[in-house]
Amino acid sequence: MLGTDDTVLCPGTLGPGTVFEHLEAAAVGEFEGVSLWALHYNAALQEGATGPEIAASANQLGLEVATLEAALLWADGPGKRTQADQETDGLLKTCEILNCQNLLATTLETRLPSLPDAIEGFARLCDQAAECDVRVSLEFLPWSGIPDLPTAWQIVQSCGRSNACLMIDGWHWFRTGGDTQLLRQIPGERIGGVQLCDAPAKPEGDLLEEAMHRRLLPGHGNADLMALIRCLDEIGSRAPLAVETFNDELMALPLNEASRRMHEALTTVRDAARTPAGRRQT
Repeated sequence: MLGTDDTVLCPGTLGPGTVFEHLEAAAVGEFEGVSLWALHYNAALQEGATGPEIAASANQLGLEVATLEAALLWADGPGKRTQADQETDGLLKTCEILNCQNLLATTLETRLPSLPDAIEGFARLCDQAAECDVRVSLEFLPWSGIPDLPTAWQIVQSCGRSNACLMIDGWHWFRTGGDTQLLRQIPGERIGGVQLCDAPAKPEGDLLEEAMHRRLLPGHGNADLMALIRCLDEIGSRAPLAVETFNDELMALPLNEASRRMHEALTTVRDAARTPAGRRQT
């Protein structure tokens, strides 16, 4: 399993290419792992690839599939449990094929049917994942029904499942205040993954548009990513650091060049955060 010194690429932030080309770019960029979208995995299957072939390619390139993204229907309430269960079943089968032990969960809905229903749905998802020895990492999105870390942590805590974790996305964290006070109270083992990028100090009017097109490379904006990394280290998080930079200019670059730039930016910020001088900055 990957650890806090390892780096992960989210290939969904690369330009157009096959799953195999994205995996090769991650290896060229010197990442140890990838966070794959089920959407891209399933598209590859439709184009004639097989799951074992994708898994073998990652293995041959020295890459671990750190996270599979994403369970989306679990929070929709009891009326949609059948659809949620079907989605979960497919995702967990994919996790098994890819030897992936971390499933990302989030919601794209702007409102939750109810918080109790969301907690119940997340507990159900965690129970199903536990049967496959998979953690479930909940990600908050500022425009969604789980808009911030306090809401996500409430769901993770309240569901009462040992494999319930959080996904900390640096962009979402910064755009919701960038406060480490609550994060310092969360046990490190509850951090299932970390995704980093940067952002200007002033948000755009449409956060979703900004998040999907104009994120910045780590260290190229105003988010205090070093403080975030140090906080995660302090609480004992062992989650690897991923780079997830949705940026139209980066996506226009050749895959290998974009991957190299992402890795360099990520490791520069990580290493600076862990030097004695960096630790003294906060």
